Amino acid sequence: MGMQTESFSVPIRMSGKAWLAHHGRMDGSMPDAFFEDLIRRLNMASVLDRSARGYSKGMLKKLAILQAFLGSPPVVLLDEPFEGLDPVDRHHFMQVVRAYAALGNLVLISSHILFELDEACDRLLILKQGELLHDLGREREDLPALYLRLFRGDS
Repeated sequence: MGMQTESFSVPIRMSGKAWLAHHGRMDGSMPDAFFEDLIRRLNMASVLDRSARGYSKGMLKKLAILQAFLGSPPVVLLDEPFEGLDPVDRHHFMQVVRAYAALGNLVLISSHILFELDEACDRLLILKQGELLHDLGREREDLPALYLRLFRGDS
């Protein structure tokens, strides 16, 4: 299983490439064609050789996402993956998620950003304090309105 957590840190003297190689050695993961495409889509190829000291918040988030997909695990868990990504990166990232799932993999995303989830996910689970409130498929009502109704206590 690959995992990207909301908080992520990398030693500032280490390059992104060294960080990924370190994790690959730890779990035996090797980059593959999908991973190389992910690097390109997230526009990280030109910065992976640089020290993480100069990475922006968005670059660190993309490095964490890359780490989660390293070795193409059948299950990837992503916690707030959109935070720090600009709109173009968000768009490219969601294309990657859809393509990865289409290959038969499972991508679980925990997020409060409904727009991206509504467009990208085949199934949405809405939780409140650990309790499942709704299990929604592709046919769903206006998600932001549902979310407001549920979390205002109007359910």
